Amino acid sequence: MTDIQESVIARLINEGEYSHILERIFCYLDGTSLHSASLVCKTWRDIILNQVLGSASNRKRLKEGWIKGVPASKRIKIGTESLCMVADEDKIVCGLGDGRIAVYNRATFTSHNMLVSNPDICISIDMDSRLLITGWWNGSIQLWCKHAFTQLTLIDQNLGPVVACHLDPPIDQGSGLVRQLLYTTHRKGSVLRYALVVTKDNVSNKTILVREPQLDTFKLEHSESLTCSAVGPDHILVGSSDSKLYLWDKRRVTKLKTMEGHKNTIRCVTMKYPHALSGSKDKTAILWNLEEGTMMRTLQHSSDVRSVFMNNVIMITGDDFKDVYIWDINTEPGGNPLRTLSGHTSAVHSVHCERFVLLSCDISGILLEKDFWDCVEAGPGMRILRCEIGVNTMVCDHNNVVVGLLNKKIQIYDRKSLQLLQTLEGHTDHVWSLDMNQSFIVSGSWDSSVRIWSRDTGALLFLYIHPHGREISGVKIVKNKIIVTSLAGSLNVIEAYANNKSFRIHSFFPGEPDLGEIYSLACDKNYILTGHTLTNSSFKLWDVNDFSVKKVIKESSNQSIIWNIHLQYPLALVCRDNEILDLYNLELGECIKSLRHESKLLCAAIHEGKVISGCQYGQLVIWSLQSVLANDMKSLGMPHSESRLYEHSAAVSNIYVDSQELITDDYDGIVILRNLRHYRRFNRLFKRAPQVDFGVVFDGLTELT
Repeated sequence: MTDIQESVIARLINEGEYSHILERIFCYLDGTSLHSASLVCKTWRDIILNQVLGSASNRKRLKEGWIKGVPASKRIKIGTESLCMVADEDKIVCGLGDGRIAVYNRATFTSHNMLVSNPDICISIDMDSRLLITGWWNGSIQLWCKHAFTQLTLIDQNLGPVVACHLDPPIDQGSGLVRQLLYTTHRKGSVLRYALVVTKDNVSNKTILVREPQLDTFKLEHSESLTCSAVGPDHILVGSSDSKLYLWDKRRVTKLKTMEGHKNTIRCVTMKYPHALSGSKDKTAILWNLEEGTMMRTLQHSSDVRSVFMNNVIMITGDDFKDVYIWDINTEPGGNPLRTLSGHTSAVHSVHCERFVLLSCDISGILLEKDFWDCVEAGPGMRILRCEIGVNTMVCDHNNVVVGLLNKKIQIYDRKSLQLLQTLEGHTDHVWSLDMNQSFIVSGSWDSSVRIWSRDTGALLFLYIHPHGREISGVKIVKNKIIVTSLAGSLNVIEAYANNKSFRIHSFFPGEPDLGEIYSLACDKNYILTGHTLTNSSFKLWDVNDFSVKKVIKESSNQSIIWNIHLQYPLALVCRDNEILDLYNLELGECIKSLRHESKLLCAAIHEGKVISGCQYGQLVIWSLQSVLANDMKSLGMPHSESRLYEHSAAVSNIYVDSQELITDDYDGIVILRNLRHYRRFNRLFKRAPQVDFGVVFDGLTELT
């Protein structure tokens, strides 16, 4: 930083009439940067807390961001199993299942270091500005220098796995010496305390142990196996395999209370005295009053609760179903969470929450940061529809947006005003597919049923139950026929007659055992395309008029599930259970191009010569079809794409595009509508783009080859 820059910043801070300028500058920072700025000095902290967050509009912005905003998201794919995570304003540290410790730069979300020194599994971790502590399954504890990430010492206690470790705040002893207490919780029933004395090397800036850690007489003994603990200034709260919580006085080393309420092993606990939040294998999280030793409320989940966080306003829980839930601290018994956050691929074992940002990490090694201060906001060319829960499937036309939600409901919104018009209820499992015409809406569910609803009144017009009781994987309306596919591998046809007011079964085509389940369905005006799961993976092309089979395409693929198909004959876009989007020439019956993405692909569409693909972590990628087809390489990576949008905070589950808008939704329940001509990020991307005659393009490619 130059002297001129330093003098400008000093004037902004020291001269009162300029403080509003500094406030405006802070408002442009993202959540992580704003949190870091608040730790720079007391003056900056006062400005951020009293002026930035003292503003009613900024407080509203932050509150709405947490409750219903579309947070800006960052993601790290570690690449191996992760079991624990800790973070501060500078670094994120993850303990990996292969014995390594991964260190990431918080600002850039890039790898900083990889520590390798223990052949066992790291299951607990803590750090401050000087030290990093890692606890291992074999009972050992390692101390590391936080600055250089070099090992300082190894403590080996044969007391079972170290399920938790905690560093107390340091105490300055003078002469450059710092005294600190380390608490470790062991599976075999003990909580121990070590006295540390450290100093800093003035040349290398490294932390140095003045002496080996001293085990003192402090010891909390339990008869049951311990699974987790939380340490506060005056208390220690311990969770055990006998479903009980034990509260200890930290200074007098006396047990204060034994609290019962869970019905299975306690997996995680956090404490903000006089309250605590615990999560258990009994599929509940419980908020406790520690002074009275009583339960305040129970948060019901659908699977084991693995991670918890709480402050004075909210509670955050993560469970085995890959989702993170945000709850109001005053949630009534039996109440629902404020919102559900998706994006993980397995159980969330750790959450780290700050005023502006939430960090979470799962067992598969996906690390997510969601910034609720820096949310995607509606503006010129962009509108946002917030559904009550995640969206599984969506269909749109010029008048309505219809969504099938994760709570088994179907909701109909006015496309212009985004007002909710109707809610359709009746399915008993996830609504997996939707389609509609001017008269009715058809829905297919994993409850084995197809329901046809009046578009005007919402009344149920017809109910079809699959004869084999299998899940419905797709529904499409073609002329006066409704095409239905199932995981039985069958294709069923329902016919509408009497001006679309009556329905009957037209035909039934049973599945072929060698092709397997039908997982995906696509139609255009002439053809039906079904994606199957066996014979590696295969497609069947049907005539839409007489339902005769025109072609069966079998291929050699290691991926068994064809997740989604988009058909614009003779081109088909094929999404599998991986990061590759395959472009198929159905006339030739072969893949002509493969487009590689950064994460798993869920959906794709074509419009005005563009291929639009939606990915697992909320990314939209736009490719020029003509550029892709003209490229000599068969497999193309992300550098060949035209545009990338990071606007969703969860997996993009559906794409709809017409002459006016590109509409996408995600598993967090957010639907984003972008005007093709006026949305600034498209930057003329869709303006006057020529339509592509795929038959001519493919003929040209054939001649070249």
